[in-house]
Amino acid sequence: MRHCQHFALYRAKLEATGCARLITNARWRMGVECIDLTTRPVPYDDLPLGWYACRCGATGFRPGPPEALTHAVAETIVEVDRCPECASWSD
Repeated sequence: MRHCQHFALYRAKLEATGCARLITNARWRMGVECIDLTTRPVPYDDLPLGWYACRCGATGFRPGPPEALTHAVAETIVEVDRCPECASWSD
């Protein structure tokens, strides 16, 4: 999936059909990622700090205490749901 403007909708449709993976550049716009559609996301509020990619298609870095930032945290992207961008859609 490339240049997708409706990431959350397409993802939901693929999950409903039982698709296990989604290969796309829609979230990060650089490079390609392979998303495991069978893995449960972490609630955004449970992510203490670090890079995230949300089920809605949003991406970003959740700030936190600088002393908690490690090399492993800086190189890991956590699949989340209910990010701040999701919340802005429901307002």
